[in-house]
Amino acid sequence: MIRASSYNKRQTLKEVQPIKEGEVSRFVIYARKSTDEKSEKQVASIPDQIEKCKEYCDTQKIPLAQRPKSSLVDPKTIDELNDNNKGNSAKRDELVSFYVEHWIVTERHSAKEPFARKIWRDVIENVKLGKIRGLLSYSPDRMSRNLQEGGELIQLVDNKYLQLKFSTFHFEDNAAGHMMLGFWLVFAEHYSRKLSEDVNRGNRKKHEEGLAQGTRKYGYRVDKKENDLYYPDEKHFPILRKAFDRKIYDRWSDTKIAEEMNKSGWSQILKGDKTNPKITSSKISNIGLWHDSFYYGVFEREFKGEKRVTDLRLLERSDYKFQPIITEKEYEILRDNMRDLCLSEVRKKQSKHGQELDPVKPMPDGMMRMRDGHTFNHMLPNRQRFEKKTSGKDGWQKFVKPNQIRYRYQITGIGKNTEFTWEEIDKFIAKEFKRVQVNEEHYQAYLYVKVEEIKTKNIERENVLKGINLQIAKLRKEQKDFYEDTNMGIGLTGREKAFWLEKDQFFEKKIKELEEREKEIHENTRDIIFEQQNFCELIISLSSLWARANYVQKREILELFALNIIATPQKELELALKPEIASLFICDGGRGRT
Repeated sequence: MIRASSYNKRQTLKEVQPIKEGEVSRFVIYARKSTDEKSEKQVASIPDQIEKCKEYCDTQKIPLAQRPKSSLVDPKTIDELNDNNKGNSAKRDELVSFYVEHWIVTERHSAKEPFARKIWRDVIENVKLGKIRGLLSYSPDRMSRNLQEGGELIQLVDNKYLQLKFSTFHFEDNAAGHMMLGFWLVFAEHYSRKLSEDVNRGNRKKHEEGLAQGTRKYGYRVDKKENDLYYPDEKHFPILRKAFDRKIYDRWSDTKIAEEMNKSGWSQILKGDKTNPKITSSKISNIGLWHDSFYYGVFEREFKGEKRVTDLRLLERSDYKFQPIITEKEYEILRDNMRDLCLSEVRKKQSKHGQELDPVKPMPDGMMRMRDGHTFNHMLPNRQRFEKKTSGKDGWQKFVKPNQIRYRYQITGIGKNTEFTWEEIDKFIAKEFKRVQVNEEHYQAYLYVKVEEIKTKNIERENVLKGINLQIAKLRKEQKDFYEDTNMGIGLTGREKAFWLEKDQFFEKKIKELEEREKEIHENTRDIIFEQQNFCELIISLSSLWARANYVQKREILELFALNIIATPQKELELALKPEIASLFICDGGRGRT
């Protein structure tokens, strides 16, 4: 994302003269259509916006700027203009010629997030450089849907550096006009947020009802004309069921399962598959097939960070019953198998003596950087040498020793190397850490801020616990009412008894989950103030700690404290500390940053 601050460093209005009264500005047309926001689906297309702006220019005699060489023609816009006027070749050629000849900027990006549109930021930069003096658009919300960029736009108009015109909105360059434009931009932001909330609320309601939305699921079809519910796909459901059997009971690899599914005629295409109907191990991994609880009937989704769970098996509909591919018990077996597989992969990396086969490097990958941004290669000795069986008491030699590693940067085309040994880097870091101390004033200020943060987090934690307790109380009341209404299930038999037990287990399971979550929150409660004090004491003793640490511990210390170590071709080193750490550091008694 491009931030405003990064542009403000380059953009200046000191050398640009304000627009004088009576000055005729040549206007640049800006057209935008978001491709990823539902809240803007009803907005006119880019070709329609260009056409409306052209009609406005023709009737109002608005002078337009000629397209400069630096402004490239967008091929997608040309295609859209052609497609929009297939039945009228004369109008099509006229609009294409109009677009190519004049300075018309098109963009396909949401305007809700401030300073996220690169093309719009380039337009504003050209305004601040005096290259653009007038902007014409279909409506104000094409230029901005957030108050930050809207305020920036109005400020440029207030200071007479820009003139604005809109083909569907009457704007006058006076106090009343500026106020109305501000109202419009505020309304545009509010409308966008409100519509987004409405869409999100509607999606949550659909989810609670078990309706399909977004990405579809392998093995199921959705009847859009009927009720948006999930039904087994007649062709792919049995193929996927067999794939689950292979994974659960036969413990096949994903590659082998994918091959069998393709041989069985798999051809289902989901949203992200584009045109390739074949299933692959990477697709299975990407969609998290074996970890998706949907396939036994528990549908989980996140709505703006809020997790929602719907048990499709408990949907109360007379005309529909969800058919899962596997049972909950099979899902638990599958999860256990996957956990065992992960553990076996870890064991493969260990020798019979418990030593790692991969050589341990003293410094994290990417920690060493050249001034030009390139990283160093780890130059290791020949593997056959250090993995050869020796007659010594240590047996198999599995580790590269730190003094065997070279950090080498090859200068392309010259053949010269900049090379450091670990000993050289170690001595440099030790020297830098000796200069580090914590200023008492800054430490107390830092601790004060942390205490305030902890108070806020404690309040949030208490609110979460209250919410959990309320949910538990509600579930217990619903369970009690269920027992009373059904007379504890006495006298029920067959299918009715099975349904009663399933409902009873549902209550017990949900209450247990909430109680475990409550317990986890209590167990994770930490004395963060004490931890912060220990952290600062660690910084104070950093130099002696580094001297005593082995190379594995030094690797961890570097990952904790340093961003990188920067080197030059002249073999000079600089240590770049993490910003949140550097704010506490005072080097050689100098003044630190707060």
